[in-house]
This record gives sequence, structure tokens and C-alpha cells, in this order.
Amino acid sequence: MVKTFAALLSLLLGGLLLLPALAAHAENDKWYRVEILVFDNPAGANAEEWEALPTLAYPDKTTYLIEPDHPLARPSGKPSAAEQPHSRIAPSATVPTSLSAMPFSTLPSSQREFNSEAARLAREERHDVLFHQAWLMPIGPQSRAIPIVLDTSGDDAYWTRLQGTVTLYVSRYLYLKTDLWLNTSGDYLDSDWRMPAPPLGPVTSSADLTRAPDPLAGGIAFSNSLDSPTTTTNATTSLAAPAQPLDDWKDNDRSQAVYPDVLQEPVYPFRHAVTLRQIRRMRSTEINYIDHPMVGLVIKVTPLPGTSR
Repeated sequence: MVKTFAALLSLLLGGLLLLPALAAHAENDKWYRVEILVFDNPAGANAEEWEALPTLAYPDKTTYLIEPDHPLARPSGKPSAAEQPHSRIAPSATVPTSLSAMPFSTLPSSQREFNSEAARLAREERHDVLFHQAWLMPIGPQSRAIPIVLDTSGDDAYWTRLQGTVTLYVSRYLYLKTDLWLNTSGDYLDSDWRMPAPPLGPVTSSADLTRAPDPLAGGIAFSNSLDSPTTTTNATTSLAAPAQPLDDWKDNDRSQAVYPDVLQEPVYPFRHAVTLRQIRRMRSTEINYIDHPMVGLVIKVTPLPGTSR
């Protein structure tokens, strides 16, 4: 028993001693400016025969975007939190002295390069902008890459049209991995069949469940701790979710939803979901387009001067 305890203590101390080294590696990663614009293309609904029951899940470890006015967005010089299973990592890391923003802190809308494209899409009746944000972050090897959740479904206890994660890493070249899905009204289905509800996103312990849900919200900030990850699960909460009849939902703006005033179990207001799963090699400073019949994703990753390894 004593030997077993000593062995466990040795492993624990070894892990704690390793954490500063891991943080140091992350601090040496090159920093980039990332901008992603995601929009829908309903006209492509009949372009393929979609998988009836796609596998939809969030990774055990994820991080998230934070709003500029959130406490986590203030540079603190503290190392990033250690990864733990089933956790949502608070997006903090040591900030290069040449920068004034925390990693994953969304930039002001005026600093987005794709604003004119997003405005053009918004004017067209054929498309809706599902996500548009820009932020700064260090990007390192795939072994340290943490998926970034683009939706707030877990904290708001309702399903946004776009759910899932993106992961950025370097393996000689820059790579983008998308694990996204688009919730749809299922007009392309032959019958009234509907698939089971997909999971809601990770829930954080300090999520503000009283705020009004915003389907286009990209800044996701729910932790007050800079030193430890926020433990999360994929369980739903009792906050009201859109229980709007599907026919009524289709008559509204496709990017919006109706939220009942009464508390009830979340009700999946869609019939089906199609996935956008790709791994794309990219060139920095260039605009890269991820093609899909029903979803378009535009991304630009720009290295920041003075932050090289």
C-alpha cells in the first residue's frame, strides 16, 4: 500500500513539474491573427444524399472565444491552464510583450477584413452569415492543438444553426480541421422523419444563463479563473430552448429562433444536420475557402511580426 501511494505521489509530482515546461513550449509558439466567416447555402440542400444519422459530438477538451470586455481578455502574463479530460480550457496564455490582447479574445468588428463580404452576404436572400469573428492566438503542433468551440449552445441551452469546433495547428504547413455541423429544417428529406437531437456544446460553471441567446454570437466567455480549466459536461440545463414549430421557424429569418418565456426541457427545433468535416492545408496571409454544398467557410490566418519561435 505504501509503495503504491509513493508511486502515485511520484507520478503526481512529476506531472506538476512538467506543467511549466508545457506552458513554456506553448509560449514559444508563433502567434497569428485568425479570421473566420461561415455562411449557409440552402440552394445546395439537394446536391448530395446526406447521411441520415451523422455522428455529432464535441471533443473532451475544448477552448472558446472571449469577448474583449471579459476579465479573461485582459493580458495577465499567466500561463495557460493544464488540460484535463472533459474540460473547457480557459483561453489564457502568456502574451508576447508586443501584443495587447489575450489569446482567443475577439477583435472589434471594425478590425475584421471580411466585413464587406459579410455585408454582401447579409444583403442577399440566398445566404445567412452564421459566424464571423477575428482573434489572436498562438498556433503550435497538432499534439498541443485544442479545438475551439464556435457556438454557445451549451451555455444558452438551445441549438444554434451552426455547431461544432475548428482546430488550427502547424505541421510544417498551417492546417485547419473543421468538425462542424449545420442544423437544418430537413426540407430535402423524403418524409416527416427527424433525427434525434444532437448534443449541446460544453457548459461552463460560470455561464450566464440569464442572458438572451444570440445565434450569431461568436464571443464565448464564461470562466473567471485564469489558472484552472473549467470543468464541463454536455448535459443540458433547464433553461428554455426554442420549441417553435418547424413550419413557423422556416418562415422567419433562418439565422434567428424564437425563445419561449417558460422554463422547459430543451426541444430540438430542427429535423436534420449535415456535417462539415475537413482537414485543409493552408498558406498564411492567403484567403482560404472551405467548400461544401450547404456551408461556406472563409478563413485567413496571418502571422504576427515579432512572435516567431
